[in-house]
Amino acid sequence: MTGQSSARNTELFAAIDAHGGDPARWPDRQLANRVREAALADRALRAYLDNAGHLDRAMLAARDALDRDIAAGGAADRIARAVRARRAAKRRLRWMAAAAAIIVAGGIGGLVDSGIVAASTQQNVEVVVLDPLVFGPLDSGTE
Repeated sequence: MTGQSSARNTELFAAIDAHGGDPARWPDRQLANRVREAALADRALRAYLDNAGHLDRAMLAARDALDRDIAAGGAADRIARAVRARRAAKRRLRWMAAAAAIIVAGGIGGLVDSGIVAASTQQNVEVVVLDPLVFGPLDSGTE
């Protein structure tokens, strides 16, 4: 065909660039059918479609080779181990922070309690003990 028919097929060339060299995998079936029909009539479009198919296959082969190299090198395993170690360290820090907060709260509670009890030694303190056998007030002996 002439260059003029190739110029009219600019949309089809753009579709090949967008979707690749295998029209069977294109999302728009009508556009894929138009490209197939036009490729039968236009050698330039057919060559372009064939070259796009070769490029797709070369990219897939390169991707597969790269995936094999990554798997053989163990990079994914090293990354996974590093992520797990970092998460475990953060978990330990959270537990340590919780334990420290409990200890500080207990210490403050003890100080407040000793301050209140020491300040109130003149008052009578009544302690109630709940026992399954005996219910009632128990003298603390601080009279």
